Amino acid sequence: SGLKTQKKQEISILDYGCGNAELYNFLDHTAKTFSYVGWDPSDALIEEAERNLKSTSGDYTLTTNRNALKKAHYDLIFSLEVFEHLPDPVIENELKTMEGLLNNNGVLIIQVPNEIFLSAFVRGSFRMYRRYGTYDANIKNVFRAMIGFPPKDRYLMFNESSTFINSHMGFDHRQLIKKIEKVFKIEEVFGGPVPFLPVFFNTEVNILCRKKQASV
Repeated sequence: SGLKTQKKQEISILDYGCGNAELYNFLDHTAKTFSYVGWDPSDALIEEAERNLKSTSGDYTLTTNRNALKKAHYDLIFSLEVFEHLPDPVIENELKTMEGLLNNNGVLIIQVPNEIFLSAFVRGSFRMYRRYGTYDANIKNVFRAMIGFPPKDRYLMFNESSTFINSHMGFDHRQLIKKIEKVFKIEEVFGGPVPFLPVFFNTEVNILCRKKQASV
């Protein structure tokens, strides 16, 4: 089905890789003048999102159809907890796709986990406690991530039916930032869940981007 026509006073939001669309529930309690499109390649997750939003009455569309997204442009694009699962060639393609979907003065917010240094120690310790010895929970890999040189063989952790990497271990947001800079202008990089502390002390990394040719 086609996407809904956006009202002029609304902020048009695309949740790229929306999962169960929990972001919509958060936005619904903080902003009232927006329209929401949630896209995810997983039929199962879109079905879960439909159930999750069933009791809401806002302006939203959920879809697995990538082509439908190209019929619109968006003021705000979120991509949360997506890029850590993608191999390099897919990352490059997705960034170009998002660049084409973003309005000239729009904002793209990418959130990924911090899997190096202090956060790697915290995450690695928890994983070793739960499943010691697996790829993301063995001393060698956790130590490498702690010192800022995470293992580079994470591509062996592909999901056989897709280009989806299951493990977070080995993901380095510094390399992702370099790829983003080739396509977008990065305005700010900040940590989460405590934004006023440096990224080093946070478990999440948020990257705020605009189009390079965006007008001022």
